[in-house]
Amino acid sequence: MKKLIKYLLELTLGDDSKQVDISEEKSGQERQITLQAPSELLGRLIGRNGQVAKAFKNFLAIRTRGQETFRLDIKEKTSKA
Repeated sequence: MKKLIKYLLELTLGDDSKQVDISEEKSGQERQITLQAPSELLGRLIGRNGQVAKAFKNFLAIRTRGQETFRLDIKEKTSKA
């Protein structure tokens, strides 16, 4: 699943995709996928009216073929000081 998300991020953000952290947790039939990006990339990652985020969710739904449920969260990356 992470490979698909990395590929989609590269298509969406280009070289900036390397700034996005991906975490995935699986619990039974549910997956929690979290993308953490710097604030300057959030707009591009979510898209106008959430269209990019919706596209990510659609690709994930197709990939799982209804066998699993998942949640996709997009969060701002907090700076570690």
